[in-house]
Amino acid sequence: MLSAFMLSLMWFIIFVTPIVLFHELGHFIFARIFGVEVKVFSIGFGKPIVSWKDSKGTSWRLSMIPIGGYVKMCGGEDIAGSSFEGQAPWKKSLVVFAGPFANYILALILFITVAFFEESKQISNEVSRVESNSPAQICGIKSGDLLVDTNGKIILSPLELSKIINLSKQEKIILGIIRDHKYMQLLLIPTNNTIPHVEVMTNKNIGVTFKTYKHNKLPVSEILVNSFKEVNKNLALLFKSVIRMLTARSGIESIGGPIKVARISKHTAATQDLCNIVRLIALLSLNLGIVNLLPIPPLDGGHLLFYITEAIIKKPISIQTLLISSKIGHVLLIITMLLAFWNDMKGIEFFNKIKLLLA
Repeated sequence: MLSAFMLSLMWFIIFVTPIVLFHELGHFIFARIFGVEVKVFSIGFGKPIVSWKDSKGTSWRLSMIPIGGYVKMCGGEDIAGSSFEGQAPWKKSLVVFAGPFANYILALILFITVAFFEESKQISNEVSRVESNSPAQICGIKSGDLLVDTNGKIILSPLELSKIINLSKQEKIILGIIRDHKYMQLLLIPTNNTIPHVEVMTNKNIGVTFKTYKHNKLPVSEILVNSFKEVNKNLALLFKSVIRMLTARSGIESIGGPIKVARISKHTAATQDLCNIVRLIALLSLNLGIVNLLPIPPLDGGHLLFYITEAIIKKPISIQTLLISSKIGHVLLIITMLLAFWNDMKGIEFFNKIKLLLA
């Protein structure tokens, strides 16, 4: 059997690779549209495991370190026709923006795919599964229970239940259920569940899966519109979460990195159905797109800020300004990565034992 580490790594690669692929394809496609020579397209970093060259000389690589990827373009003003630096600021801006935008497109495709797969799947208030050690199991909820009210308010759907719990300012919730045709009340204490990576978006989680049943098929147009609304709703929530983090309205404990994503990927793969797994990949894709648009070099948003400024002032930004900005950006990223690593390690049992020994 695979070790826990190898299993987490495997699911991390499965979850993250399509996200990185779409992101880099966005840069690549727009670079090719504007005639920029692309030397390398790599998924992962380090020594290539597999590589080949296409008819235009681009080296396509699958590299050893499965975290991220990159597109290496031709540089230098002397070959302005095929170099990235020789392009007009608006073209460079579009090439840079195309990466995060591709993450949005991927999320939209995944949400549409899930909607078509589920079609008209409806969710009832009947519990089909309770997660181990979850608030639902602790308070006594069992498979087959019908959840009917919270604090005396009738629940019409699981979505309404989720909204009531998340909007509630009370730590303890009285949950009314029907079991074996008898009504009873349970004391529920939801826990906070943070969506992974470097933003903070917290939902109160109780740890139940609800029973589903089929209804009439929805029109294709309605599925497309609903999927578009769902993506934009999640995009807005993620954006607000990043703003909360940047304005210090959420603590540094909300910052997470690859280890946290790997652990949550493994947990999701083990406990959720395929549709929820695809939804998590879509959310991670949106998250990567938003984070990459932060105006910090060397992120896409940092480069985008330079090119927009260049277009406004109608001249290239000085080398000294670029170097200073790049150094500041790298320092901020290193600090963020260290915080993410620290938060990731805090959740590992071995690391916690070491802290106890050193205390």
